[in-house]
Amino acid sequence: MGELTIQMHHLLFGVPITARLSGAYVPSTLDVFLWLGLGGLLLGFSNVAWKRFGRGDILDPIEANALYGGRMDVGSSLFVAGQAAIANGVGGSVGIEGGFTQLASALGSWLGRLLGRSRDDVRLLVACGAAGAIAGAFNAPFAGIAYAFELILAAYSPSVLAPIVLASIGGKYAASLTAGHGYRIVLHGDLSAVDHSYLWAVAIGLLCGLFAILLMYAVTMLERWLSRTHLPMPIITATGGLATAGVAVISPHVMGSGHGGIDFIFANTLSAMALGSIFLLKLLACTVSIGSGFRGGLFSASLFLGALLGGAIGTVVVQAGFMPNSALLGMQVVAMSAFGGAVVGTPMAMAILAAEITAQIGLMPEVLLAVIVATLVVRTLFGYSFSIWRLHVRGSPARSAADIAWARTILMREIMRPDVVKFPDTVTCGELLAKYPPGSIKWVVLVDAEERYMGLCDVAEVAFSSHSPDQPVSAFAHQKSEVLSVRQSLEDAILWFETPGREVAAVVNSLERMEIAGIVTESYVLKRYAQELERRRQH
Repeated sequence: MGELTIQMHHLLFGVPITARLSGAYVPSTLDVFLWLGLGGLLLGFSNVAWKRFGRGDILDPIEANALYGGRMDVGSSLFVAGQAAIANGVGGSVGIEGGFTQLASALGSWLGRLLGRSRDDVRLLVACGAAGAIAGAFNAPFAGIAYAFELILAAYSPSVLAPIVLASIGGKYAASLTAGHGYRIVLHGDLSAVDHSYLWAVAIGLLCGLFAILLMYAVTMLERWLSRTHLPMPIITATGGLATAGVAVISPHVMGSGHGGIDFIFANTLSAMALGSIFLLKLLACTVSIGSGFRGGLFSASLFLGALLGGAIGTVVVQAGFMPNSALLGMQVVAMSAFGGAVVGTPMAMAILAAEITAQIGLMPEVLLAVIVATLVVRTLFGYSFSIWRLHVRGSPARSAADIAWARTILMREIMRPDVVKFPDTVTCGELLAKYPPGSIKWVVLVDAEERYMGLCDVAEVAFSSHSPDQPVSAFAHQKSEVLSVRQSLEDAILWFETPGREVAAVVNSLERMEIAGIVTESYVLKRYAQELERRRQH
């Protein structure tokens, strides 16, 4: 796929085979608008054709491992890989990592099912495919291993270490033997001479996390706005391509995945203004490309964005005299890893990648600190990495690649607490407190004369509120219509409790008759989920 996009860049834009599109080469304005516009049109028509003639929804490795036991379709994955190659080949501001990890994982899934392997083995082979793809792309087998465990399996187990390691090493040597490449960034200094370098790492991590949230939020908002226009898909993608071209005319570094751009800014000295401007333009180009339907990913694009941001910050800091010029490249590597970890959601993989592609183990303390800070900022303020956020926006219940399909088989009747305290909703607060003083019971289920559910009442809330003893207890009823049924699953309960403010749920026999069957708390649902998950990992 990498060779295909290089050939496309050569044929469409005249980029020399030895150069990269986002590097020093400047394509003609006519070529930029022509091929990005036509490429967007082609991608739009192919999306329409897939919806009409394709095989249904396309599962990525995370969703497949979480919900479908690693079952992925090779045909649809070929379509994704082809679209990613075209989107990158015509100059879209996207990477191709999403395409080749999709295809490699699908081939692992196909092989596992062909050999009749178990569900766990198929999920493992999906992760093996992704590990080999990342290792081959960056000549970084350790990063490929960490990527597979963090994102595709969402768990580490010594029992599956050997296959993942072998697949990752295989990916590295397969790429080296076929493409002959060895991706490396040469550094001539680190941050060892910088006083309080850990403070700079924290600051970089904080900024990378905030800008990563901005990027993910902007992509989502653009997608939602475009969907409300009800324009035909080819018009949307073609317009997105032309808009990306408008940005690329200002700075051609925003085109493609960013590998050439990374090499360019590490090999040349640019001003803080230039680096900051390219950063903002790349941020805009990625938003427009992905938001308008260009298929690809943000793996390498996030690395480029981080390197630009770190370079801009580092240049200002160096000019202010706070650190020597030799530390500038180290700042860029730290920011590159932090931004990548925040967007992709693989902090260890990005930290290890930095060590592998620079051969600078001395940077690891600052890299790890920045990556962790950036990841925590995203999880605290946004909640998800870009990989998981895309699933959330589509309505998928998967929140990681951990296998949760079994959660659909555990019903609420098996985990609810049936011994609930029922109380008529017509009685007064004084009568309620006389029978159940504060501290004796937490929740009371209010029912009508026909034993139908009418809400939940917090006894402590009644006791400590300024109420009249003759006030009806129904005034303190919560969640009058928000219930779970005995036929709903543990997965449904987990999603139900995601709404802020919900800590307990009433469980009814039927949503029509609303006869109370029991209650269940959020803490117990999460505890049961964790226990079941741990049990299945051990087996």
